[in-house]
Amino acid sequence: MTRRELLGTLLATALLAACRPRAHAPAPVEIEFGRDECSYCRMTIDDPRLAAEFIEVGGQARKFGEPGCLVNWMRKAPSVKGTAFVTDAGRGGWLPAAAAFYVAGRVRTPMSYDVAAYG
Repeated sequence: MTRRELLGTLLATALLAACRPRAHAPAPVEIEFGRDECSYCRMTIDDPRLAAEFIEVGGQARKFGEPGCLVNWMRKAPSVKGTAFVTDAGRGGWLPAAAAFYVAGRVRTPMSYDVAAYG
C-alpha cells in the first residue's frame, strides 16, 4: 500500500466514523509499552508517539504499533464496528482517528508505513 493510499484510507475511515451514531463515548485503554503486541503485525508496541487503538462496539480493545497497522487491520475486518483512536505524535495523548491530521514521510515507523497522526 502506498502512502497516498494509506492517507486516503485514513481519511475515508475518519469520515465514516464521524457519521456513526454513538450510544456512549468509547475511550482508548492503557497500552503497556514494551509488553503489549500489535493486533495486526504482532510486533511489540514500544513507541507511544505512534500507537493506535480500535475499540469495538462490545468494548474489546485492539492495540496497534502505528496508524498503518490499524488501517490494514480495518481493511481486513470491515464488518467489525467500533471507534479508532491514534496518538498525537507531537503532543502525546489520544485523538479520535476522525479528528486527527496525518503526515506521511516525516517519521520512520517500524512497519515502514511512515505515517504519524497530529491533533
